[in-house]
Amino acid sequence: MKLSLKNVYRISFWKRNPESVEMIDQVIFQRQKKDVLLTVKKGDKTIEKNIDFEEMESILKTLDADLKIQKTEDEFKAFLYENSDDNFMIKFFLEINLDNFSYVAIKGIKPFKQPHYSEIVSLFKPYFD
Repeated sequence: MKLSLKNVYRISFWKRNPESVEMIDQVIFQRQKKDVLLTVKKGDKTIEKNIDFEEMESILKTLDADLKIQKTEDEFKAFLYENSDDNFMIKFFLEINLDNFSYVAIKGIKPFKQPHYSEIVSLFKPYFD
């Protein structure tokens, strides 16, 4: 199934803060009726703003068509119960929620061996700058 705004209502990505592994930086795209609510949490700060659908669509296109995340190796696929910032083996967690109550999730655990690890982190990096 192709990931698009027609079937994805939420993208959530968190990563460990480079200044402290105990702190989490997170970005959430939440599709709404007329636009997308973007929430960025960095350290103790939270910023919310509305953005155009095209920005979320661009993220989905990169994840689906370019990085082919649905074909991620089983070792790096994740279940929602693994979405815990208490597990310091997980460096990032990407969750894409679909309208049919299913999801695609990937955990970043091996920065130098995991395919597309750096591309996924780089895709969301501008939102934390």
